[in-house]
Amino acid sequence: MIDSRIQYLVNLGHNFNPKTPIGKLTDSDLSLLTMSDVAVKNMVASYQEMMSLLPDSDWGPITDQSIQTERCGHPDYQEAGGGTFDNPCFSDGIRFSYNDRSRPSNFSADNAEQMIESVITANAEMGARLIQVSTSSFAHIRVSWEVLRGSTIGLAQLTNGPCGGRSLFCKINPNYSRSGLTQMKALLCHEIAHNYGHQHQPTGIMSPTIVQLSSWRGWEKRDPAYQVWKRYAYNGFNPLTPTNPEPPPTPSGVKLSVQGDMVTAWVGDEQQGKFLAIIENGELRELRPWASV
Repeated sequence: MIDSRIQYLVNLGHNFNPKTPIGKLTDSDLSLLTMSDVAVKNMVASYQEMMSLLPDSDWGPITDQSIQTERCGHPDYQEAGGGTFDNPCFSDGIRFSYNDRSRPSNFSADNAEQMIESVITANAEMGARLIQVSTSSFAHIRVSWEVLRGSTIGLAQLTNGPCGGRSLFCKINPNYSRSGLTQMKALLCHEIAHNYGHQHQPTGIMSPTIVQLSSWRGWEKRDPAYQVWKRYAYNGFNPLTPTNPEPPPTPSGVKLSVQGDMVTAWVGDEQQGKFLAIIENGELRELRPWASV
């Protein structure tokens, strides 16, 4: 029989922590382990460190109580290759949709819009281009409200390259909306960062237990995940200045060039802007101005 505490640690991936490499464990392996084994103590210390507890390797009352803490349902660590940042997939922006159907009544549509705009801005400042599309269109990331199991407040599928047409999910628990707009901004930013390839960090936005914030400032330099964003930038992921441009006028003699889902408008040799083609039932309905926010 597998100890439920050991199973919990494995479910969160602490057997894959690079500091205490234990590796993949089968059910047979787990059934032979006890809390006094060195491998398990390594996992306990790894979990305690991630939860900002004293990493003493012993499963005491405080560690036991921490299981009840509201936290992200994404594993803290994954097997090598379980999630990577695939730059070509993100070079022209990530299409995301937001499904409002199960939004809780205590969180207004205006709050939801502010939440989404703040997260897009925070990502744009780090060079991550998010483009919102309708729920009926193809989206790399599908954001939705969904009641999640236990104390899980958010859950996301970590990318290993959505270029092949596979959609990633980003789920936020409507029960967490009681925490207010600022906390919901942090939660959505956290889960979408998983979609981009971020793993958990002991502190900051990517902490598995979302920290209580007095105000929203997006990604700050002191945040451990900020350095991850910088590594992305070194690989050609160029930061943007977030703007909200007005649609350019449609002059005569305009020419369009198409690359993927993006349409570029030209007048002579002068570029007028980039647009996202909105197609419904096989017909072009709209050229939506591309914007980071």
